[in-house]
Amino acid sequence: MNSAIYEHAKDIVNAATGWQIGGIADLHPTVKSLVEKAVSAQVEFINANGGLDYFSDDTNSISLGSFSFSKTNNAGKSRPLLCRQAEMYLEQAGLMYRGAGVR
Repeated sequence: MNSAIYEHAKDIVNAATGWQIGGIADLHPTVKSLVEKAVSAQVEFINANGGLDYFSDDTNSISLGSFSFSKTNNAGKSRPLLCRQAEMYLEQAGLMYRGAGVR
């Protein structure tokens, strides 16, 4: 496993929760399992979309011999950082709630 991709996936998952995760060892076993699944899903998502280049918008065209490809300008369209499967695991763990707590 590419450690840079793994670290990036962990950061994306943690940021999506509002940095609630902290130390994974301190989490309840069920929550820990769901967070680990979310990170794994995020790693798969990054790998399936071209690795860390997915987050870079620097490449506008590629040429190889007589083949040429130019990216169209999709101004205003953003690509998701957190994949839907990772989001699902985090929701199940209760880590995606953004509202105010009531006692």
